[in-house]
Amino acid sequence: MRKRVLHVVLAALFACLLCRQASAGELPLTAPLAGEYIAVDRPDGGVEELASYLYSRSVLTVAPYTEYSRTRLLLYATSFTSPVIARKAYVNYFEELEQVAPYVFEDRQGNVISFVVDEAGEPVEMDFSGERYEPMTTGRTVWLVNITLAFLHGLCFYAPLTLVCIGVSWLRARRRMWRSFAVTRLHTALCLTLTLAALNTFHLLTLAANGVAIEGVQRLLLRANLPLMALLAALPVAMVCCWKRGELETRQKAGYGANILVAAAMLAVMTGWRLYT
Repeated sequence: MRKRVLHVVLAALFACLLCRQASAGELPLTAPLAGEYIAVDRPDGGVEELASYLYSRSVLTVAPYTEYSRTRLLLYATSFTSPVIARKAYVNYFEELEQVAPYVFEDRQGNVISFVVDEAGEPVEMDFSGERYEPMTTGRTVWLVNITLAFLHGLCFYAPLTLVCIGVSWLRARRRMWRSFAVTRLHTALCLTLTLAALNTFHLLTLAANGVAIEGVQRLLLRANLPLMALLAALPVAMVCCWKRGELETRQKAGYGANILVAAAMLAVMTGWRLYT
C-alpha cells in the first residue's frame, strides 16, 4: 500500500514537472533581450540632448540569467554623471525578473516590464511600468557620452592655452615669421576658431543643463556654431595647401599637426551631436 501511494506521488510530481517544462518551453528565450536601454522621452539631438547627460542619466541594462533561460532575466539601472561633475556611476536598481507571458516580465516589487520585438526576435522597445525605453545605439553609449563631455571640457582649457603660446612666440621676435608664413597665420586663425567653438558650445551646454531655455542671444550663439564648423573644416585644408617644405621647425610641425587633429575631432563632435540645433 505504501509503495502504491509512493508511486502515485512520484507520478504526480513527474507530471507536474513535465507540465512546467511544457509551459516553460512555450516562452521565448530571454537572452536575446539583453542590452542597454535608454529612455525614449529625451531631447533628440542638439545641445539639449548632450546637456541632459551632463549631470545625471539613468541607463537600464538587461542581462541574461542564463543563455537558455526562458523564465528569468536580470535588469539593473545605472545612474551616471559626466567626468566634468566627477561623480561615479552607481547602480540604484537591481532585480531578477520572471517571464509571466511571452516578453512580459515582473519583478519582486510588482513592476511589469514588457518588450516589443521585431520579426527576427530583436528588441525594439521596452516598457518599464509605463515608461518607454529603446536600445542604445553605438553613438549614444555611456563611454562615448563621457568622452565627448570630457573632450569639450578639456578643449575649453587647451584651446585658449594655444593662443597664449602663440602670443608668447609672437612677442619673442617671431613677428617676421608670423607675417611671412601663411601657414602660421592660418594656424593662429585655427586656434582662435577652436577657442570660440569650445567656449561657445560649453556655455550653451551649461545653460541647457541648468534648465535655461535657448532663445534670444543664446539662439544666436547656437547658430554661430555653423560658421565655426565651416572654419574648422576649411582652415586645416588651407594649412595643408600652404605648407611649404623647410618652412617650419620640427616642433612647429608637430604642434600644427596636433591642432589639425584636434580641429578634426571637434568638427566630428559638433557634427555627430548636431551642436548647432
